[in-house]
Amino acid sequence: MRQKGDQQYADLLSNLRVEKMTVKHYSMLQTRLITGDGKANVQNICQTYKTHTNKGQSPLILMPKTSLCEEVNVAMLNKIGTTIHRITAVDTLDTIVDRRLMKKVQQAYDKREEDVTRTAGLEKHLQLCVGCKVMLKQNKNVEAGLVNGSVGTVTSFNTITQGNITSIDSTAVKFDKKDNIINIERDSASFEVLKFIYYTRKQFPLMLAFAITIHKSQGLSLQTAIVDAGSSTFGRE
Repeated sequence: MRQKGDQQYADLLSNLRVEKMTVKHYSMLQTRLITGDGKANVQNICQTYKTHTNKGQSPLILMPKTSLCEEVNVAMLNKIGTTIHRITAVDTLDTIVDRRLMKKVQQAYDKREEDVTRTAGLEKHLQLCVGCKVMLKQNKNVEAGLVNGSVGTVTSFNTITQGNITSIDSTAVKFDKKDNIINIERDSASFEVLKFIYYTRKQFPLMLAFAITIHKSQGLSLQTAIVDAGSSTFGRE
């Protein structure tokens, strides 16, 4: 039991597992609903998140689909009020290719560039700002607890200027339960677009994490969560 010491929560889970919901527990859950007359919209969710953070809590929003998470994350990002940086991955063709095949290679690359399952989770595009909540997508320092799933807040961006071009060199993140601010640099991952034809992607191993999928939350210990628990998420067979 992760919420050790919370007997009310323990009893509630025990009853749910055997489908013996008490009136007391049902009434308690009703008080936790964001809206009592239908599915909460993005604005409702963002406001609930703000209410909890104003109380000094650090909630995560858990949703069933990546597309729903993206919608909430963008809404939350726009509410922060600091400059939003759009960070594009640097993708480099690693394989020497006959010029006559480049059109075919480019078409294959265009189909796969947004598929993070092929790029070790590294996104083609990231939108980040100071104050946004992020999650680490790869293990950086297991001994120090900086592992895939670590959550923190962006505190600043470190830039580098080459000629007339200024780009973000590293992203400073204050991870939860860590004293020091960590500079996260770009990671590299190789991915295949056609047989034996590879690109290398360089990108920050981060994702927005105001809202994450329920699947991504597995293994996390959360003190506060806002959960999409509607009929489209959980249901009886």
